[in-house]
Amino acid sequence: MKEVTKDMLIGEILQADATVAPILMASGMHCIGCPASQGESLEEAAMVHG
Repeated sequence: MKEVTKDMLIGEILQADATVAPILMASGMHCIGCPASQGESLEEAAMVHG
């Protein structure tokens, strides 16, 4: 997988490697199943959910 940056969209990260889902969930980002998360950056998700 390529390097993950704070500007990447959650949907983009999950498309690149779905195995990161448990890591995001363990970090408090239970939003990964939400349709809105597909357009939310990792930084935005961390600020709101993480």
